[in-house]
Amino acid sequence: MNDFQENNDEFKALIQSIEQKINNKDSFYLDVEEISRVSSYYLEKGMTSKAMAILKIGHGLHPISGDIKLHIAQVYTAQGEYKNALDFADQTLELEPNNEDVIVLKAEIYSYLGEHQKSIEYYLQFLEKGTTEGLDLVYNDIAWEYESLMDYENALKYLKLALEKNPEEDTLLFEIAYFYEELNKQEECIEFYNKFLDENPYSFNGWYNLGIVYNDIKDFRKAIFAFDYATIIKDDFVSAYFNKGNAHFNLQQYGEALECYYRTFEFEDNQAITFCYIGECYEKLFNFKEAEKSYEIALSLNDDLQEALIGMAIVNDKQGRTTDSLPFIEKAIRLFPKNSSCWYIAGEVYNKLARYDEAYFAYAKADEYDTEENVQIQLDFSNFIAENLSLQEAIDYLQDKENIACQYRLVAYFLMLNQHKKALHQFEQCLAIDFEGHKALFAYHEELNEQPEFISLLTNFE
Repeated sequence: MNDFQENNDEFKALIQSIEQKINNKDSFYLDVEEISRVSSYYLEKGMTSKAMAILKIGHGLHPISGDIKLHIAQVYTAQGEYKNALDFADQTLELEPNNEDVIVLKAEIYSYLGEHQKSIEYYLQFLEKGTTEGLDLVYNDIAWEYESLMDYENALKYLKLALEKNPEEDTLLFEIAYFYEELNKQEECIEFYNKFLDENPYSFNGWYNLGIVYNDIKDFRKAIFAFDYATIIKDDFVSAYFNKGNAHFNLQQYGEALECYYRTFEFEDNQAITFCYIGECYEKLFNFKEAEKSYEIALSLNDDLQEALIGMAIVNDKQGRTTDSLPFIEKAIRLFPKNSSCWYIAGEVYNKLARYDEAYFAYAKADEYDTEENVQIQLDFSNFIAENLSLQEAIDYLQDKENIACQYRLVAYFLMLNQHKKALHQFEQCLAIDFEGHKALFAYHEELNEQPEFISLLTNFE
């Protein structure tokens, strides 16, 4: 806070005296410093009208004061009156061409106006003055101007400069990771964090962000290593335990994942989403009763949580209570009508209950809202079509799917239609693209093991 502390009796008396004289419409005199202090006090309190009133009095008393003009520009900026703000900022620069505060203010105003290139120009003018104080904040501001221009390379450059000036500012580490991700340069991001950690080995957020990047590139073992360091340095680092749990889950180390998720509850209140992850671990361990308990706890904390509703639908089905799945999945669809996963599970449930019209509708909706091209949805929908409508319609559905798993599935459908040559040709093309993909095909259509031509073709590709 500035030197006008609220507990400063002398300053409080000054404020009371000024307000009384203004209310009584008495004339009075204040020097430039007093006007600046009082207007800054009002501005910091969000009382922009009072700040402007005292500044207008001050401007009348000291019409060529650059300091007062600058304060007027700041108040106009706070009020969103950018044209007036620029006018007074320019007046200040005419009087004080090297005033760094007004140069930064003009950069901020142009940012508010959406003129990001002009904003950058003024920030760079400020840097040319050679000032060292507050450089980390200015570098950060420049970075976000470049971000607004979608110039991520320069944004990253200035965030790194900001971090050099203030290596303890943890938010910069998160922001740097964001821009590396936007540039799709995760490997460079890892190099950057490793270099940063060489110089700042006790930065728990540095280790944490490194773990996040390793998670993103699916190097889960190295992610766990990084999260371990983060929690050694900061024992109550909840996010590190949680993401370490995710890494263990992705390595199918469900017991270790559970330990991490439960550890988070030692340092924060129970979180509904964490119980969903716990439920998924128990599902993978085929412990459906514990999974159900976990999802129930999640719903007790947030009864509209999508993951918990889907989880309850799945575990009820897994325990032979498919009908009991319906209320959960139907509620999920009501709450999230454009969520592909909700519709997909609904399709599975309706299909098991022989409610085929509803199943088809649900699968079609899952496919419609599937923005990530979920192969399992495509395969299961095609299988439903093949079993309940026709093989030709299943083929037509998969024909334009580029995923190799879908292309392999066409081999089976061609064979089921006795289109032997088409099936063989399709199989050969798929083997040339992804040899390992044939395993899922042979598991789906076991009759292929008794087809000599297919076995021979497979042997030729080995």
